[in-house]
Amino acid sequence: MCERTFPSTTGSVPEARRYAARNLPECGEALKNAIVLMVSELVTNSVLYGGDDFTMTIQSADGVLHVAVTDPGLGIPVLHVPATNEPAGRGLRIVASLADDWGVRYPERGPGKTVWFTVRTPVPSD
Repeated sequence: MCERTFPSTTGSVPEARRYAARNLPECGEALKNAIVLMVSELVTNSVLYGGDDFTMTIQSADGVLHVAVTDPGLGIPVLHVPATNEPAGRGLRIVASLADDWGVRYPERGPGKTVWFTVRTPVPSD
């Protein structure tokens, strides 16, 4: 497992993509690109709506990759259906279409949330 906290700035979006790409298991170029795109969407949402620093966690076990972005924001992530001329609002739809599963967890106490996704990855052979 790897975990890193980033400042809530637009510069953290490309840095989080690079961090994710460096810490992914071997999974092929197409899957790697899809994972990095989903990371970008979650991190962008955190920067826009999360309020303060966010933490990204990447964990891989038994052929399942779990990526989570946690921030202190009060907002509730929802899937939007934007009009074709709206320039934003598609991030979670992208994640939902590319991930095997995704969701939101809220802490028992206090503000914040964790938005996560999972994808199946090849299991390395011995």
